[in-house]
Amino acid sequence: MAKLQTIIFDVEHGFCGYLQCPNGYSLMVDCGGRPDFSPAKYLKSNTDYYFPTKHDYYYLTKLLITHPHGDHVEDVENLLKELPPAILTRTYLSDFSPEDIQQRKREKDDENLKIYREKLDQKYTSPVTNFPNWGITKNYFSLTPQEAKQIDKNKVLNNTSKVLLVEFAGRKILFTGDLETAGWDALIKKYPNNFIDKIKGVDVFVVPHHGHKSAFSQNLFNIMGKPYINIISKESEEKETSDVDSRYAHQDYSRGITFDDSSIRRSLTTRSDGSIFINIDDSGNLNIKLIDLGSNTSL
Repeated sequence: MAKLQTIIFDVEHGFCGYLQCPNGYSLMVDCGGRPDFSPAKYLKSNTDYYFPTKHDYYYLTKLLITHPHGDHVEDVENLLKELPPAILTRTYLSDFSPEDIQQRKREKDDENLKIYREKLDQKYTSPVTNFPNWGITKNYFSLTPQEAKQIDKNKVLNNTSKVLLVEFAGRKILFTGDLETAGWDALIKKYPNNFIDKIKGVDVFVVPHHGHKSAFSQNLFNIMGKPYINIISKESEEKETSDVDSRYAHQDYSRGITFDDSSIRRSLTTRSDGSIFINIDDSGNLNIKLIDLGSNTSL
């Protein structure tokens, strides 16, 4: 039975998602990690299961970097060692000004971005000529750095986030990076027909910017409708501020999913639910499991 398998990893405040497509090809959305857990190491530990189909001798077919923030590339060293991608999709760092890159000045970000720049962004420059047959429908939408700067010059990186819509067996999953509210409005305006038509009826919404209130878009929900579930990648509760938007868990913004214990959940967060495994079979059946994957690296 063909199926789409998706994992939203618990990487604290960053993001890392993995898709194993029906034809066996693999797609990673960002490569965040945490000090005691590497998604790349976890996936590489069982290559026969997670990578049934190689592409040009690579286990990982494609890596999508939604935007170049350090918490979205934190696992870059492990990724390069364990699972270098055959294809890299991103907005080139050279398209941003130095001021854009330095908007959020953190030493850890600088380290991660230096590795990302030298070993991924500047290395993967050849045009792709051998395209895999994914067995799914993929659509990308994004603003250019110039367009993002016109909206908010202090949020350029967030508002260039590449939005990925995946569709299989009539089900839709939307990955959103850190796109802010004003970015959503601009994206809807930029793609008045294509984007609007395609995002109607999203089933699984991976919410933008870790659930922050600054990224909630009423206009997006007006078009998208109510997903079955909203998923938030967020760090541990004792570390976070109270800026997660409560509307993601409200019945007006989610249809909800019934779990085995008969509980109805409208939102899930890696903060309290661990890594989130989503399976969609070729009949469109949607199954979600919550698993604590523990640690696999030394602190």
